[in-house]
Amino acid sequence: MGTIKILEGDTTLTISDTTGEILDRQMFDTEKKKKFPKYNHKKWGYLGIDTPHPSECVTKTDLKHSLKAIDGYSSANTEINHALRVGDLESKLLTVKESILLKWLCENVTGWSYVITSRAEIKESLDVSSKDLSVRLRKLSNGHIRITHENTPKRGDLVIKVNPAYCWKGGGMYRNMAIENWLTSKTRVF
Repeated sequence: MGTIKILEGDTTLTISDTTGEILDRQMFDTEKKKKFPKYNHKKWGYLGIDTPHPSECVTKTDLKHSLKAIDGYSSANTEINHALRVGDLESKLLTVKESILLKWLCENVTGWSYVITSRAEIKESLDVSSKDLSVRLRKLSNGHIRITHENTPKRGDLVIKVNPAYCWKGGGMYRNMAIENWLTSKTRVF
């Protein structure tokens, strides 16, 4: 007694060649499975034990290390919502100079929506004075950015959290939670 295998769509049928009876039916999943990045605890550590929370990080290496412990997509490209920034510019919520600073901050996101930089780096990149930079940062602080750390670890260093609706570098699930947290609380840091 022999068998014949017939492929029919996503099903393989095993049929007896003498009786024509279906002996076995196997269905195969044709959809591609979504791959998730693997997490290596030995390499990246555990959040809270070996690694500080992203809101506590003051250096780029600490932030990158912390985000690897939480978000497998932290090394993805930065997503920037230029339409939102241009809309704010058109509705006069931002001046041109403030929009240029916000664009620069979005392009220099270290991870999630955190920008770890220094005043000197911003002044050199945008060719602005210290006073003008302070004024622009203060005006952007009402909804567009939050300065979480200043002058740590060195004088002039800044840790700025940009509104996650404007830019994000990491997984989309964390972005949605960060936008919700941004809108619900000014003091709570995610």
